[in-house]
Amino acid sequence: MNVYGLLGKNISYSFSEKYFKEKFESQNIVDTQYLVFDLESLDNLNQDLFENPQLKGFNITIPYKEKIIEFLDELSPIAKEIGAVNTVKIENGKKIGHNTDAHGFEISLAPFLEKQKHEKALILGTGGASKAILYVLKKLGIKPLVVSRNPTKSQISYLDLTQEIIETHTLVINCSPVGTFPKVDESPGIPYEFITENHLFYDLIYNPEKTTFLAKAQEKGAQIIGGYPMLVGQAEKAWEIWNDPENETDREKNTEIKLEIIEKLNQLNLQNVEDAEYYNQYLDLIKIWKNTGYPTKAKTHQINTDYHKSQQDCLEKILQSPSLVALHHKQNLSIREEILETLEKWLKEDELKPGYHKEWLYLKSKWEKSASPVSLEDEQKTKEKWDVLSNDLEKRRQEILEKKIALFNLNKEKKLALLQEIEAFVIQAKDSNESWKIKSEKFETLSGEFKSIGPVSSKDSTKLWKEFLGLQAPFLKEKNQFYKELKNSYKESIIAKKDLIEKAKLAQNSPDVKQAIHTLKALQTQWKNSGVLPRKEGQKLWEEFQKICNDFFQKTSSLNTKPSKDNSRAKNELFLALQNENFDLDKEKQIELLNSYNLKWFELRDTFNSDLDQNFKTFLQEKAKQLDLSKELEKHSQSLKKSNPRNALREKKAEPKKNLSLLIQEKSKLENNLAFFKNSSKDNPLLKETHQKLAALESEIQSLKRINN
Repeated sequence: MNVYGLLGKNISYSFSEKYFKEKFESQNIVDTQYLVFDLESLDNLNQDLFENPQLKGFNITIPYKEKIIEFLDELSPIAKEIGAVNTVKIENGKKIGHNTDAHGFEISLAPFLEKQKHEKALILGTGGASKAILYVLKKLGIKPLVVSRNPTKSQISYLDLTQEIIETHTLVINCSPVGTFPKVDESPGIPYEFITENHLFYDLIYNPEKTTFLAKAQEKGAQIIGGYPMLVGQAEKAWEIWNDPENETDREKNTEIKLEIIEKLNQLNLQNVEDAEYYNQYLDLIKIWKNTGYPTKAKTHQINTDYHKSQQDCLEKILQSPSLVALHHKQNLSIREEILETLEKWLKEDELKPGYHKEWLYLKSKWEKSASPVSLEDEQKTKEKWDVLSNDLEKRRQEILEKKIALFNLNKEKKLALLQEIEAFVIQAKDSNESWKIKSEKFETLSGEFKSIGPVSSKDSTKLWKEFLGLQAPFLKEKNQFYKELKNSYKESIIAKKDLIEKAKLAQNSPDVKQAIHTLKALQTQWKNSGVLPRKEGQKLWEEFQKICNDFFQKTSSLNTKPSKDNSRAKNELFLALQNENFDLDKEKQIELLNSYNLKWFELRDTFNSDLDQNFKTFLQEKAKQLDLSKELEKHSQSLKKSNPRNALREKKAEPKKNLSLLIQEKSKLENNLAFFKNSSKDNPLLKETHQKLAALESEIQSLKRINN
């Protein structure tokens, strides 16, 4: 089984998956799979991807087109120049990176360049895709200007775009993700009012087919190109690379060239020449070999074996000639100096570039194999410099490693803390639609925070992600079950309430008024137990049912029945409405709804029906307790009591009695205090003061007693 795939982040839907599966089918290729590798980060890349021996290649999409490079063994010349990879071929365990975006862009743009010449282009965005676009524009001789939200010295910001810049840069290419589905109404922030029919707008986005960016440009008369042609072009090139990096004709041509090089090396080895011409011929043949592509697969092994033997024979002959040894030493010294310059350049940079360590290992191998020998003097001098630079790089590598480990540990702590918060959160009670809505939003927030935390070690990443999924799965399962049951209960409630409405209609038209009254009252009781519905739908059905009952009772009250001396019927209806009310609202609206029922009941206070009053009060308090709004309801009730004139008069009447009680208590305390003055002189000032206070209190007490009587 051969495995290919797409590597990226948040790529549950991909063009590539569908395209290559259809490609395999159309070519009758069996035992082949195309998978989607949706990775949160590349921390576990070796474990998740490269350990699969069946993997033969894969595509890369955002945001990993640049970061993938540090995991590869080799880059194609085009990918190396662009600095971004979107296709990897694995051959004999070697991971080789390619860039096919450039090919896809170039062939899709070509037909439009035949119609109109463009000298300058605007590149919107700085991601991996933009690097391929810049490569093609340079090749085509079109001068680019990059626009970025965070521009470098060679770039400009969106705020810097002027009428002159727009008018002179007639080719505009969107390399940013702005406008991708589902945010299809968005578009890059450029001054569209300066676009003319001379412009060509290219959007790398392929979903939707025509973005808002392209639609705005087309309204101004500009030509437009969507991202689909480029997508197909780059995919076809990837297919070609996976199945054969060069076609059979090219391989046969390469075979001829390499056989010719081997023959020339053998002839060179037979010559007895000891001057620079001999050595330069040797170097030229080595260079041509390196720049020649793959030979046919059948002859690859033998050709490589013959080449290395012939090359070593020539090298041994060179090392036997003093004049040629000097040239060889000089050549090797230039290689060493180039390597040392590279190391010095790295050390001058603020940060070491991604993948530097693999390149460093390559340079070490080159130093040992291709840059030796040199003269004894140069050997010592360059070796000392190599050691110093290598030690400095090793220190930098260790520093980076320590910082990376520290960052991993910090991120691990953050993720563990967030997992604890999620774990405590998901076990909280969720018993209503409103509570599930709040909890779901909170879970999404916590999940987003967890995913946004930076990388951790490969081992921890697997473990932590597994723990997260272990919390997420039961939460989502419980949520889905709740809404499934809620949906079913809504269906049952609708059926029950509609049935009660139909029965109420029949009772309303019954000639037996007394029996109809009994039936409607029974139906009202049944309505309370017929379940709840979403507010809008439940209110609509309740109003229909209530109107039937009200119309009937209004009609029958004018006919006969015992006139009502109080508001009992109004209270009954209000109580029934409360019992059928849907409190699946936010907290402020719940408070408002409770208080409105409390107020309506208070306004019917002249009715005396102790059982009904107590039942209403108990139900209202239990509902408030269930919603955790007991304090708010009590506060509102107290406010209503204070506004009642009867309560105010009652409190005013009770005030003298209250004051009398307080005065008697104070008098008792003073009389108790006299016990402390048993042995004191009558002239003691504190004793005199106490007697005076007692006399004053006694006078006030007598006055209040007269008022109360």
